[in-house]
Amino acid sequence: MMSALNMTALAQSPQPTAYEAFVKLAREQRREFWGKATPDEKSEIAQSHARAWLKQNEKRLTTHQIAVVTDATGLLTADIYAAPESDAVKAKIKQLQQRLSCVIWKSDFAAAFRPVSDPVAVSWLENMSEWLNGCFLGR
Repeated sequence: MMSALNMTALAQSPQPTAYEAFVKLAREQRREFWGKATPDEKSEIAQSHARAWLKQNEKRLTTHQIAVVTDATGLLTADIYAAPESDAVKAKIKQLQQRLSCVIWKSDFAAAFRPVSDPVAVSWLENMSEWLNGCFLGR
């Protein structure tokens, strides 16, 4: 039998966030979870994933990179996930990608901002090419 103290502690323990539940799932289950998630849940998952990536990588990032990634994380709002095919959302995502392409590598972008995707294998040459095209040649 569980003591009253243990039952009280159990009852008071917070429910896991959508992200906490999400990261415990296998990759295929994550895709299924994502497909059924509400725009608010997707926003919470995406923001939490980007913040977790930032925390894991902050020692190798500059202050500027941290600030830009933090700022970009704040743009991952429910409206993006409510109407992902709208012209406004597509423009917002393109702007976000262009802004980040000069600040972090393509491989970092994929790791930080794609919580459902499989890990992306990006070579140094692909990272450099993306950076050159995004920051100098594509503008």
